[in-house]
Amino acid sequence: MQNAEKEDQAGAKNLVADDRCFSWIKSKLTLLHLDEEAWIPKEHDPVCAEFLTSPKTGHMYGCIDEEGQLTLTSLTNPSKKTVELLYFVRDPSKLVTVSNIDLMVHVGVLHGDTTESLLKLMSGVYVPKVLKNKTWPDSVKKDFTGQIHKFMAFLTELTHQAKGNTVLYIPAEEIGDIADAAQEKHLVQRLETTLIHWTRQIKEVVNNQDNSELGEDAGPLAEIEFWRSRSSDLSGIRSQLDHEGVRHIVAVLEQAKSSYLDPFLNLSNLIQREAVSAEDNLKFLSSLEKPCKQLAKSHPADILDLLPQLLYCIRMIFNVSRFYNTPERVTGLLRKVSNEIINRCCDTISLEDIFNGKVDSCLLSLQQSIDAGEAWKAAYRKTALAVNSRGPKPAWDFDTSSIFAHIDAFVQRCRD
Repeated sequence: MQNAEKEDQAGAKNLVADDRCFSWIKSKLTLLHLDEEAWIPKEHDPVCAEFLTSPKTGHMYGCIDEEGQLTLTSLTNPSKKTVELLYFVRDPSKLVTVSNIDLMVHVGVLHGDTTESLLKLMSGVYVPKVLKNKTWPDSVKKDFTGQIHKFMAFLTELTHQAKGNTVLYIPAEEIGDIADAAQEKHLVQRLETTLIHWTRQIKEVVNNQDNSELGEDAGPLAEIEFWRSRSSDLSGIRSQLDHEGVRHIVAVLEQAKSSYLDPFLNLSNLIQREAVSAEDNLKFLSSLEKPCKQLAKSHPADILDLLPQLLYCIRMIFNVSRFYNTPERVTGLLRKVSNEIINRCCDTISLEDIFNGKVDSCLLSLQQSIDAGEAWKAAYRKTALAVNSRGPKPAWDFDTSSIFAHIDAFVQRCRD
C-alpha cells in the first residue's frame, strides 16, 4: 500500500515535469482553430499544471474572446465575453499520466451561445446515451432519468427564453401502450414533473399581457414589436401543444387520472384564445407601423404634419379592433406617442451647445420642442371632439393626465 502511494507521488512529480501532457492539452487548441503559438507558457502553463495535478481542480476552460485572444482558466465565469469555449474535465481524485490522459481527460467545444451549444451537446450525445443504457440498476436509472429530464427542461427553457421564445421540452420516453404506461408509477411521476414545468412556462406567457417590461420612455414602435413577439410566441406554443409527444404525455396522464392535468388543459385552451387575440392586435397595430417609423425619424418641426395620419390609425384601431379597443390599452398607446415626441425633441436639444453659449440655436430647438408638444395635445383634442360628436360609437374618454403628464412636464422644462 505504501509502495503504491509512493508510486502515485512519483508519478505526480514526473507529470509536473513531463511536457508531453502539456503537449496533449496544447494539441486540442486545433478544436478552436488555433495553433500552439496561441499558447503563452508564462500565463497558461501554471493553469494547466494545476488542472492536471491538483486534487481540487476538476475542470479547465480555454476561452476565446471577441478579439480572438485565448484565456486559460479554471473559473466557471471568465471575466471577458466568450465566443468559443474549449473545456477539459477530469476526476480530480485520480492521477493523470501520459499513458492514461486520453481516458482521464474529457474534452469538448461550445460555440457561440454556450447554453445553446450545451443544449445541442446534451440532447444529441449525452441524453440518448443515458436513456439507452441497459447496464445500470433499474432504481438508479429511474432516478437519474428523472433528474436529467428536469435539467433538460430547465436548459431548454433558458436557451430559448433568451431569444424571446417559449419551447416545451418533450422527454424522449418510450411510452408504447398508453394504458400500460399509465400503470408505471415512476414514468407517470416523471411525466407529471414535465407537465408541471410546461404549466409554469405557459402560465408566465399568458400572464405577460401588460407590456411591463417596456421602459417608461418606450415609443409606439416598441408596443408593435411587443405584440409581434407575443403573437409569434403564442403561435409557437399552440403548435407545440399539437406535437405528437405532447399528446402522448397528456394521454398517459389522462389515463392515470393525474391531478396536474386539468390546470394544464385549462391553460392550453387559454393559449388558443390568447393567440387569436395577439394576432388580431398585431394586425391592427401594423397599420401604425409606417407613421410611427416616420415619427421616430422626424424633426420636431415636422411632427405636426405626421399627427393626423397617426391619430387616424389609432382611431381606427379603437373603433374596429376586437381586443385592443379597451381604454387602458389605447391610453397606453397614446402615452407612448407622447414618449416618442419627447425623444425626438430631446435629440435636437444639445446641452453642450447650451453650456457653450450657442443661444440662438438652443432657443430655436427649445421653441420647436414646445410647439411639437402643444401641437400633439391640440391634435388629440381635435380628434377626440370629432369622435365624440358622432354619437353612439365608443367615446374618446381617456385619462388625459396619464397621456400628457410627461409631455406637459417636458414642455414646462423647455419653457423654463
